[in-house]
Amino acid sequence: MSLESSNIGGVRVHRIHDDGAMTAPSLSMHDAAVRDWMKLLTAYMEDWDETFRKERGLYFTQEYWYLFTECVRADADGEPLPRQEAIRKMRVCMSEDAKVDRIDRAVDDGWLVQDKRPPDLRVNLLLPTDKLRKAVNAHLHRTLNEARRVLGATVAR
Repeated sequence: MSLESSNIGGVRVHRIHDDGAMTAPSLSMHDAAVRDWMKLLTAYMEDWDETFRKERGLYFTQEYWYLFTECVRADADGEPLPRQEAIRKMRVCMSEDAKVDRIDRAVDDGWLVQDKRPPDLRVNLLLPTDKLRKAVNAHLHRTLNEARRVLGATVAR
């Protein structure tokens, strides 16, 4: 086993070699980039809470991120997400009943609507409301701007 140290973008990075295999870089909490990244993730979570937890305080990131972003993305791509596909895209660790409950809550609170459209009118589609589109868009723009501020030139425009 050997230790290799290098400087990448002004950040001291340590790599441990073990029998020819190289592990992921080891960054210390004292490295400025790690601390900046931690600040950015904290700002991201705080912005999520401010955006989505105002109503009833129930829209936790881990439970709704995949549902909300996938519904918005699919709709923007012109291919609304079938309800069953939305359930598959949500966190694996949640039971199907819990996923259905989260979807129903988002529909009841006006974040999503269910609709049936041709060609298969048997399939329930989940569509984002304008409220959700605006909230996701605003959240992502604010956090992207924060990433650019914190990380500088490393985040492309």
